[in-house]
Amino acid sequence: MNWSKIKNIMIMFLIAMNIAMLAFIAMTSMRDAAVPEDVISASLSVMQRDAFKCDREIFPSKRYTLPRLSVKFFSASELSELFFSKQLAFRTVDDSLVAREDKATLTVSKNHFLYKSGYDADPSHSAKKVKRALRKAGINMSGSVYDKKEDCFYFMYKDVNLFNMYISAKLDSDGELCYVSAQWPSKLSKLEDKELSFTSVITKLIAAFPDGGRVTAIERGYALHSSGSKFFFSPSWRVNVDGQSKIIE
Repeated sequence: MNWSKIKNIMIMFLIAMNIAMLAFIAMTSMRDAAVPEDVISASLSVMQRDAFKCDREIFPSKRYTLPRLSVKFFSASELSELFFSKQLAFRTVDDSLVAREDKATLTVSKNHFLYKSGYDADPSHSAKKVKRALRKAGINMSGSVYDKKEDCFYFMYKDVNLFNMYISAKLDSDGELCYVSAQWPSKLSKLEDKELSFTSVITKLIAAFPDGGRVTAIERGYALHSSGSKFFFSPSWRVNVDGQSKIIE
């Protein structure tokens, strides 16, 4: 047998080994990702015993590890450029930074900013027009989802909800931004990957809704928190019971 045949056989053997290893890893990952059926049944049983009604399909069936966040946020000076096309001098008012130009005002307080142009809002503009105006101003609207009930945009990161990161805006009769309110931090501390288990927060769910009720939605994501001058997203659940939503960590 010549060397070229031996080499080809070795290559084919290595390829087959790699395929087998990939298949094994995929099967192991799928098995590890699935929540055991007895755990789900036990969790549902506990909820039902405490006057909760929850369909089997709503209960998350997989373990979930939240990805590390890497999102662009704006500083106060960057916000002034977005809305005023230049950096303005901010003055301190109470615990806020305020910049003014003619009728327009931009107020930055911790992780919240508020912009008012001084002109009245025109309610005839659609959410799509508002989104386009925000994007035109320089705000990254990728991953934003419009909530009609709250009349604001919530954000998602890699299909994960950022529960209390939002931006709402209004346009004037000329289609220009006249009001923008957002909870959008300028800095974000590092966040390590963390696995969430819904079974670990059932007791908190019972405490949040002591009278029980029908669970209509269970969502996984991040909730925004602050510690001094740093802001961070903590892995959380948002649960809807009888139309009322609460974030549970």
